[in-house]
Amino acid sequence: MSNPFPRDGKTPGDLLGQTEEKWCPQKDFGKEEDERDAEREWQSKLLGEWEDEYQETFWQYEDEFSTEGPDPETFEDWANRIFQEYKKKCKKEEEQHHRRPKKETPKPSAKSWRLLEEERLLYEKRARAKEEELKEAKKRRYEEGCSQVFSSSSSQSLRYADIPWPCPSGTPEQMATVALHGVDPADQGAYRRFLRRQQALWHPDKFLQRCGTRLAEKDRRRILDTVTALSQAFNRLAEAAK
Repeated sequence: MSNPFPRDGKTPGDLLGQTEEKWCPQKDFGKEEDERDAEREWQSKLLGEWEDEYQETFWQYEDEFSTEGPDPETFEDWANRIFQEYKKKCKKEEEQHHRRPKKETPKPSAKSWRLLEEERLLYEKRARAKEEELKEAKKRRYEEGCSQVFSSSSSQSLRYADIPWPCPSGTPEQMATVALHGVDPADQGAYRRFLRRQQALWHPDKFLQRCGTRLAEKDRRRILDTVTALSQAFNRLAEAAK
């Protein structure tokens, strides 16, 4: 009858390594580091339990091992059997986990909805106030720039950036919108008077009379093209207001 301890100088640990390579290939059971750690811990416990069991009983029943009869289960067979049972258990638990109904995300209560709505309204109110402040600041800067540049007797050269554009980086339509901020179109009289002042301010011929000799030569064409486009934008608004 076979000795329950491995032969050919192999320890239970050696056979356990062979068993792990046979039944636990890296490509199947080593996808995640934590899974590999769990496998190594389980196999270590398995080896310890087997060694404890057979080291305690082997010498006590040595005579029984020397009698004729079927070979007892070797460590490799025993470990394989236990591991197969372990795999079945893990597979069963995984299937049960997938069959469990997923918990639905709890819906916000009426109080939560009310708080969210209040926060949204407050945010929109602050955003509108901030936008209004920005528009007012642009309009104020525009009017101050017009007073400094067009009313000045200075002979200082004017580059493109020195011209008091209502919105320096905007289109002619956007510039006109900035200039008209705070003017109510419903008040047709005041609205038309304001448009006439803007038409006179940005009329190409009148602009040249005021600033033509001061324009920097390298920016002259660009300045005049923008003045013409802005003047046309005000003309269209004035025509629409008739």
